[in-house]
Amino acid sequence: AHTYATENTPTRALLAEDVLPRLSVLLDHKDARLTLRYEPQLRLTRDPAAPGGTAAFAQGGSVRAEWDAGPAWRATGDARAAERLVDLGAPGEGPRLLDLRAGTANVRFLDAGAAMGLEGRLGPIHGLRARASVDETGGVDPADRVVLPRMQERRLGARLSREQTRIDVLQLDVGVLAATMDAGGQASIATAGAGWLRAVTRTLQVRLAASWNEAWSAGAAPQLLPGGDLEVESSGLAGHRVRLSAALHAGPAVDRYGATVHERLGGDAALGWALASRWTLEASGAAGRILAPLGYVAARGDLRAVWRASRRVSLSGGGWSEWHRDPQLPGGATSLVRGASAAVEVSTLAR
Repeated sequence: AHTYATENTPTRALLAEDVLPRLSVLLDHKDARLTLRYEPQLRLTRDPAAPGGTAAFAQGGSVRAEWDAGPAWRATGDARAAERLVDLGAPGEGPRLLDLRAGTANVRFLDAGAAMGLEGRLGPIHGLRARASVDETGGVDPADRVVLPRMQERRLGARLSREQTRIDVLQLDVGVLAATMDAGGQASIATAGAGWLRAVTRTLQVRLAASWNEAWSAGAAPQLLPGGDLEVESSGLAGHRVRLSAALHAGPAVDRYGATVHERLGGDAALGWALASRWTLEASGAAGRILAPLGYVAARGDLRAVWRASRRVSLSGGGWSEWHRDPQLPGGATSLVRGASAAVEVSTLAR
């Protein structure tokens, strides 16, 4: 159930029912593993203010392969292709928070990509991780591309780590991002950074990182932009019943709407609380802003309760709210979307 509220327009509601079965097959043989997934989506939508309703179908699939090349090395490869109905009620689904410039649940969204990775140890205290990927996201039909323009991203990155002490790890990161937009615009970002990861306790980790980024976009001079991250993760609060994570990120990103590079500031947090052996309460929030005089702003909050009825069946329900504001529109238009959701998850394997 979604409720839309936009400045200077009447509030309206939308009722949507999603059927989201997931089929997974895992093949495991000695040092190699292959996972296949198929996820169709059937959505039944009805506007209480209008007669009748609509039905829409989308589907997607993915494949992931892992190979233990030796005692200290692992190679991975994955590919995915999915056509989705953007669902603001599903955390982590659809585009990133600042990439969707309006509260809407009616965009048919393409999410496709492929990646290859390699990680392992170079010695007793050094590790290496490298990854290359290509992703294409955005609207499927011409009307969808107006709301969410198509963008292709090509990434190449590597991280070298050193275990400085028993509780400290130093990290060196390098990466390149090249993006091509629907209308033909191009932008790219080259990054070099360093990070420090400390295990404060057995259940608490803190990571600090800083980076320098050189950005290019069509019709603009190259920019040298700073970036940074602060991440905290704990799994041992209240006798290991509470899990907490929080992060603050700053740095450049490609704007799919203007084919430019801008600076973003964002944060997110998540809390999981095992109330009882079968009950879990989950809360999360995120907020972001484009660092410009008339920068876009968005924020979101989620609350969900999960009950494990058995080892194969879980029931969940909750609510969420998402807010967007675009100062560049007349009057600085805002949109507010609220919703509630309920789900039944059945697994063929006992958990």
